[in-house]
Amino acid sequence: MALALMCFHQRPDAVGRYYCAVRLKVNPTMDILTQLNKLCDQDAYLELKAKSKTPVATDWPNKGQAADIALSRNHNLGIVLGASSGLLDVDLDCMEAKALADFILPEPVAKFDRGSPDSGHYLFKASSFGPRKSFTANKSGSTLVELRGDGAQTMIPPSIHPNGNKLSFTMLTEAANSVDYAEMLKAVNLLAACSEIAQSWQDGIRHDLAMAFSGLARKQDLNANLVMQIVQRICQINNDPEEKDRLNTVRSTFSKPMDDLIGYKGLVECLGQSAAKRIADRITAYSGKPTYLETVKSEVSGSNIINFGQFSDKANVTEAKMGSALAQWLIGRAVYVFEKKQWMIWNGCYWEADQRSIITKLAYQFVTEAKEALFDRGKFSDLSNLSQFESLNRLENIARFASTDCSVSATEFDTDPLLLAASSSWIDLGSGSSMAPNPTKLVSKALDVEHDQQASCPTFLQFLNDVFENDQNLIGFV
Repeated sequence: MALALMCFHQRPDAVGRYYCAVRLKVNPTMDILTQLNKLCDQDAYLELKAKSKTPVATDWPNKGQAADIALSRNHNLGIVLGASSGLLDVDLDCMEAKALADFILPEPVAKFDRGSPDSGHYLFKASSFGPRKSFTANKSGSTLVELRGDGAQTMIPPSIHPNGNKLSFTMLTEAANSVDYAEMLKAVNLLAACSEIAQSWQDGIRHDLAMAFSGLARKQDLNANLVMQIVQRICQINNDPEEKDRLNTVRSTFSKPMDDLIGYKGLVECLGQSAAKRIADRITAYSGKPTYLETVKSEVSGSNIINFGQFSDKANVTEAKMGSALAQWLIGRAVYVFEKKQWMIWNGCYWEADQRSIITKLAYQFVTEAKEALFDRGKFSDLSNLSQFESLNRLENIARFASTDCSVSATEFDTDPLLLAASSSWIDLGSGSSMAPNPTKLVSKALDVEHDQQASCPTFLQFLNDVFENDQNLIGFV
């Protein structure tokens, strides 16, 4: 095989480790058949219609051919992904994904594109396979990146893209190791998350966004050097004049105590609940450490700062004042529907009617926390002032006082027709994206089933491929 260049290229792999790989850039004079046989020597090539991504054969998954036969028709060329070729394809559908891919994805066996900065493909040798996964951003539904595997094919060089540009290989390598589908899916999740952050890197929020992203990344045990490289490249993509400040923000984040990190809450403040949830979901899918929702719950409940020190003064330990403090403590935990004279309890995903007197247990938890706070302050003699509220009658009384401040109307529940609550997360029916349950929204109706953002639907995808003859542009539009 003719080679134009051989060099050592240091880069991080999908889990942030560094290694040296021999990168082989494609010689422009290398015969295209030689390139294709280097890529895959199996009968996995497809004849596509001229200037189209659509296979000529309707039963194309079973119509793989040798490269020379598929090329002889002088039409476009595709390759069947999955076990037939031993390949997976990562389709980079935006400028940000293409710019970040080298830092986040493992070494591919080949790269190709049509000479555009906002699109490209990485092909990977694979030891295991799975279905196609597409990652979108914001309510427009624009695709960031796509992992293609079983049930998919990809148009490859020397095809002519429908827009008239010719596809060509930009890199082949002999050092690429086989990847596992599950690990690739994790890496593509991170690439999608970082691409959306890069698209959101706007004046006025860049500092806070760098702090929130690096905080969440650290909480999810991402490699510090990898995060530095990602933030640096995001700055370069967006011509951020304060790149040094952003990198210093990352450094300081990775040196702070874990309790001082902002993380997910900062993402919500910068980008809103839906985008923050989508990005955080993808980062946790990469890290395999899905703990950020627990952090969110503690941030929500911890935002209601109660001055327990006031109860060291016996004059403040009355049912009315205890009830007023309880009402503040109950924000995000319980509300009182005055028409029904019923408490509603936040169960972590939606509001449900209190059928088991949970409000009394919450009142007891409030009194217990107040006593612990006085104990921590060394106010041992004042603990008895609160102990008298541990009786059932007193707990019910302070809850009754709290109900006035916690009251809401039944008409305030379930008012958003485009919000669907599942048993584990919420779904924005306008965009199809999931979001973290939010107790500030009064949602009381939910499905019994869990929503899995990464769940596959191979039968439906195959149906779309059959109906639209594998025209990916048309399928994406539909």
